Amino acid sequence: MSSTYRPGYKWGGYRPPPFFSVVVPVYNKEPHIARAINSILNQTFQDFELIIVCDPSTDNSNTEVAKFTDPRIRVFHRDEPGPGGYAARNLGIKEAKAEWVAFLDADDEWNSGHLLSAYNVIQEHPDSNLISSARSSSLNGLIKLDPFARKQNSRAILKLTLSDYLKEANSGRRAVGTNSVIIRKAFFSNKDIFPEGRVKRTGDLYTWVVCIAKAGFLTWSPHIASVSYRDSVNMVSKNSAPSISLNHEMVLELKNKANHNEFALIKKYANRLIRTAYFEQKKINEKAEIGLLKAFYWRGDLAFCTFWVLLSLLPVWVLNFLKTKKGSLKEVLS
Repeated sequence: MSSTYRPGYKWGGYRPPPFFSVVVPVYNKEPHIARAINSILNQTFQDFELIIVCDPSTDNSNTEVAKFTDPRIRVFHRDEPGPGGYAARNLGIKEAKAEWVAFLDADDEWNSGHLLSAYNVIQEHPDSNLISSARSSSLNGLIKLDPFARKQNSRAILKLTLSDYLKEANSGRRAVGTNSVIIRKAFFSNKDIFPEGRVKRTGDLYTWVVCIAKAGFLTWSPHIASVSYRDSVNMVSKNSAPSISLNHEMVLELKNKANHNEFALIKKYANRLIRTAYFEQKKINEKAEIGLLKAFYWRGDLAFCTFWVLLSLLPVWVLNFLKTKKGSLKEVLS
């Protein structure tokens, strides 16, 4: 696969690298890309470069990108689309000049103080290699804080081990979102960190577990990094389902890198992602990649696995009906 680069400007003489490289993948996001780019350019912390990686859009996304002439912008063009933006992000990481790499989806936006807050976290916690923070989502104008951030009662910066992260994630409270993550490039640059070519959706959930396992801990900041818009156009989540097999790959990859307790939590986390992938595959395709009976990791998670295998025997229309009901059943089916 090839890519071409259009420089925003020529580097005249020596210039020190920026503190941050910001990577934005773009594919058919014409109505939203200007909002995303402006939210980066309007950061209160200005020592960054912006790497925009354009897959071959069928709308006017590239035209919208070309309207921006800020000299810190570098634009790369790939010759075929990569679902989920994983290949585009991997390319952006490779091309980054900065030590620290941040990400923003083309249909979302950052709050103006995100990079300054992240910079302060890095100064206060120089042993960090992986940083995340609170984030919000917007649907029909209603903005909600992510569940992990809502649970915190203080404004303290946290250092979460892999076990800490998985315990929260298994209860639906993930402390990581791609729009809020910042990585130290040198620590993760030995291979592609996003699963390009392997999955269309939720590959970031795999990525962050693997990254936390490698880093040893995640530094989490309470500042609100971003707003993710759940009603944007051309969202991958609207026309594709997550992969079941990628979760098996995650378990195999971490089998010899995690201790006994961590590995048990990893399999429980995989079960919850497998459950979601299975029902979304059935909803879209009416036939899942593999049945839950074979897909699940049963040891240590018997009640969860049994409940969802039994539920999977119901027709899709019954499950959709149950999801419309109020109360705990609606939550457990979501």
